[in-house]
Amino acid sequence: SALPYRGTFYDYLKKEHVFDVRVAPIAMGAINKYIGSLPEAERSVHPTHSVVAIGKDAVYYTSEHALDQTPFGMHSPYYKLIRRGGMVLLFGATLNNLTCICAIEDLLGEPYARYIYAPKSYRVHCIDKEGNSLWVSTVCHDPKKALKRDLSFLHDDLIREGIMRVYPIGEAEVSLIDIRAFAIYYLQLLDKGISNRGKIKISPALHERIVETIQRIRELDKQ
Repeated sequence: SALPYRGTFYDYLKKEHVFDVRVAPIAMGAINKYIGSLPEAERSVHPTHSVVAIGKDAVYYTSEHALDQTPFGMHSPYYKLIRRGGMVLLFGATLNNLTCICAIEDLLGEPYARYIYAPKSYRVHCIDKEGNSLWVSTVCHDPKKALKRDLSFLHDDLIREGIMRVYPIGEAEVSLIDIRAFAIYYLQLLDKGISNRGKIKISPALHERIVETIQRIRELDKQ
């Protein structure tokens, strides 16, 4: 991630920033900042949840982020990591830093959006790497509901299921997560009313969308 701020993206959006991908800061620590400084780095144009990528598929992951109406939609690097069957490495971070959970939730669309998003949409002035001006629409997680988020209860279960491998480093740990397997596992829990925001009531419409989404992710394995 290459978020240009610390704190909540609700507070950030209220200040009406211009996001210039060429000069926007990366406030996610020294490693992220270093990667973003590399000549070959590509950075996605999104005002709140920009991502930096390097490697042969860097353009694929970053080039379409501005097209989504949420930070984590199907054009975002977060979803594309699921689509490609990628792995997520948490270096000294907890499961509560697993941003891809938001892409999993966004796949459920309107039946689930009311649990996580505030109703207001923002249009943010952005500038891409060629200096072109564009406006990006985004919504924001409801800050009160976001306070309840907690994925730590899944730690031992993910290890037992073979979805996450953990390696100790000093007093911390490095976690390697199969993000597609995680998506299916989490959606199955969600269908039982168990979420990272506590217990929720699953409507028939949401149940149907969860089942469809699990099937769609499983189909990715066959492609």
